[in-house]
Amino acid sequence: MEDVPLLLPPEVGRGLGDLLAFLEEKGAELWVFLRERDGRAEPVLARLKRATIRTVPDLHAKGIFTERVVLTGSANLLWSSVHRNVESVSLWLHGKPGALTAVREVIPGL
Repeated sequence: MEDVPLLLPPEVGRGLGDLLAFLEEKGAELWVFLRERDGRAEPVLARLKRATIRTVPDLHAKGIFTERVVLTGSANLLWSSVHRNVESVSLWLHGKPGALTAVREVIPGL
């Protein structure tokens, strides 16, 4: 995960860290699962005040889960995945009670 530049409304900011911090400020419950904490993720993670951050050995799954929406796919949260690579993603609405329930359904063992 890097602080990838994104096309966001000006009030949100310009990068992944801005988006996650904005969502947290608006009351979203954030869970971040990483295979490892390397230096690329720290600028994003440092901005999060209430997020639950977990490392999971051998994790390769990728996704963004909210209380209503699930986005999964091959893309890493890196500049090259967002702006250069050809990636596959799926987006759907779920009716589960909370984001963590959806995570556990899509990524067994968490």
